[in-house]
Amino acid sequence: PIKNFYLRYPNENRLVDIQCISSSFDAYYTEGSDLSQVWELKNETKEIGGYSCQQATTSFNGRNYIAWFTTELPFQAGPWKLNGLPGLILSAYDEAREVVFEYAGFDAVDSQEPFFIEVPFYVTKGTKAEIAKMYDLFQDDEAKYFKALNSSGKLAIANSYYGIDYSKHNFDFHFDEDYK
Repeated sequence: PIKNFYLRYPNENRLVDIQCISSSFDAYYTEGSDLSQVWELKNETKEIGGYSCQQATTSFNGRNYIAWFTTELPFQAGPWKLNGLPGLILSAYDEAREVVFEYAGFDAVDSQEPFFIEVPFYVTKGTKAEIAKMYDLFQDDEAKYFKALNSSGKLAIANSYYGIDYSKHNFDFHFDEDYK
C-alpha cells in the first residue's frame, strides 16, 4: 500500500503531506507550502503514451531530475512533489534512476458530477514530530501502538467503515515454543 502521498493545491500554494502508519485509517497529515522547482527546458522531444513530450531538468532535494512533460493535456502537474512545468509530467527520474515515475495511462471517470480529491475525514492533522513519534511507537511496540489507537477512537472509525463489530468476534492468539 502507498504509505505516503501528497495533495497539491497549487492555486493556494499549499501542499498536504499524508503519512499512513499501518493502514490508511491511521493516517496523519501536515500542511506546508507547495514547492515548485526551477526547471531548465531542453529542446529534446519524444513521444510517451501517444503524447508529444519535451524534456526539462531540475535539481531538487539533493537529486538532479530529468522530466518529460506534455502540453497536449490541460494540466500543469507532476508526480510526487515535482511540478512547475507548463504541462503534465508523464515521466520523471533522477540521474541515477533510483527514483523513477512513468506514465501508465489514464482511467476514465464516468461521472457527470464534479468531484474533488480531499483529505479523508478520518485523517488526523499533526506536526511532523507527532507523526514521527507515532511511527516510532508502531515500529517499537505494535501492541502498545494499537492500544493507543483504540483508546483514541481511530480504530472505531476503521472498524465502522469496514463493518467490523468486534463484540461479535473473539480472537485468541496462541504461539507454540517453536514460533519465535
